Amino acid sequence: MIIDLLLITTGLLILPPALCLSAGSLLCRVTYSGCSRYCSVKGYQDGECSHQGDCQCREDPEDQSTIQKLLNTFSAQNPDFQILEDILKAIREHEQKHGTVTTAQDGKYRPVLLLLAVLYRATPVTSSVSLAGGEEFSQFVGSQWLLLKMVGHQLRNRIGEAKQGEIENILEYNRGMIAYQLNISTQSIPHAWVSELSQARNLSRVASHCPDHAIIVDHQNKVIILHIFGTRVFPTPSPQDILMDLAGHTIPFLTGEAHAGMVWGTRGVIAEAVPILIEKMKENIDYQVIIAGYSLGGGVAQLLSLELELGPSHNLLPHNNITILAYGSPPVFTSRLSIPVINNLVQIQNADDLMSGVSLRTITDLLARIRAIESLNLRRRVLLKMAITSGGKDGLIWGFLSKLMFAENEEELAWTKVQNAISNIPEGFSPYLHHLGKYFMVLRRKEDKVLPQLKVSKFSGFSGTSQFSSFLHLHPSMFHDHMPWAYNNMFKGFGSASLVGYQDMEKMMPGQVESGSREFCSC
Repeated sequence: MIIDLLLITTGLLILPPALCLSAGSLLCRVTYSGCSRYCSVKGYQDGECSHQGDCQCREDPEDQSTIQKLLNTFSAQNPDFQILEDILKAIREHEQKHGTVTTAQDGKYRPVLLLLAVLYRATPVTSSVSLAGGEEFSQFVGSQWLLLKMVGHQLRNRIGEAKQGEIENILEYNRGMIAYQLNISTQSIPHAWVSELSQARNLSRVASHCPDHAIIVDHQNKVIILHIFGTRVFPTPSPQDILMDLAGHTIPFLTGEAHAGMVWGTRGVIAEAVPILIEKMKENIDYQVIIAGYSLGGGVAQLLSLELELGPSHNLLPHNNITILAYGSPPVFTSRLSIPVINNLVQIQNADDLMSGVSLRTITDLLARIRAIESLNLRRRVLLKMAITSGGKDGLIWGFLSKLMFAENEEELAWTKVQNAISNIPEGFSPYLHHLGKYFMVLRRKEDKVLPQLKVSKFSGFSGTSQFSSFLHLHPSMFHDHMPWAYNNMFKGFGSASLVGYQDMEKMMPGQVESGSREFCSC
């Protein structure tokens, strides 16, 4: 089926010029007003037919006035949406002041997906180093993930649909169900929090929002666990969680600046959970501590690890036997002095999960690169071939079609132009953010006839993790791989949603994980 579609597409591309018309140009042959409607559907403000009968679309495809109207509506209902409005305003002002890339001037419509496909082909592939003995690592982080998801799912059960007066009773019931499933007492879950408790205290603004989390004391294995859960979307979305994700501008945090939403979430966890965590550490002085978070919770876990190393909480800790696991976590921190590298922070990514590269800077860079490619005014048939063949050696069919469709060396020249364009985008207004973990582990599930396997790639230190935080790695499965069900599938057969001992952690890593120690990279 795919081959048939490609042959039909390429067949249309080599038709005589009189028949090789875009939909807009075809409308120009029928009715003058059809071009204007065509351009409106494509997102342009207007369009008109040229003397040659070509449909020329005008203005940028983004209708900022529509976005502004939506933000104004949302801001009237929730003042926190003003944060997003301010971010978009800052982006526009920066582009007007520093932007050097203009959109295409030939009026030809170039689909964003086609431009993205070309950019994907032009993106360098991240090199990796296979980790020997990854079975123990996979089992350990698999168990921690499955436990994190089970506790989070049960903790949030029926919370989103409950009335304010019912929250505490439902939360207490859910706490009992978690204890039942783990075969522990409810006293072994000394703290459980859902964001609705903030509303009960009239703390409904995003800057005072605290993400859902829970503390479990596992006396059998002598482990204290702090779970910080990801953005709540199903079954009832949490607007404050979503706003916390989107608040990607930076604000001061300890020795540098960090993702504003993650800073607010970290401050909430420091206020609500850390005092109880320290209390339980003092009561159980020989217990190890595991802090695990996913997505939003993973970003908060990163900043919390920095707080426990450099912040006021560090002097309150009875020991530093703490390990932090951040699943599907974005880059969160930057500094003009140095970027901390936390040795006891391990970050885990499922395959091509895009979240490891998501920051306000990398998103604006992506948009700038798309506009840069569009401004080259490359023919759509050239863009299509670049997207499909990746500049490699043509086969027999493509070689024949290329002679009919393209000028000599047209594709090679196009690749040169694209590389130059995407390498010289304007400087972004927001700083690049970085990961804080010493170890960044990428896991890929490989189905086997006998047993499934997880291929583990290890990236170490600032130079290793920067491969992920410096730009968005485009991939067809980048959104799917971030979803919790994708992580569930990856860890299927690796570990179980039960309490496990900590001793496996040091064995599974190459070399010893030095709890509480750190390195610094002057950047």
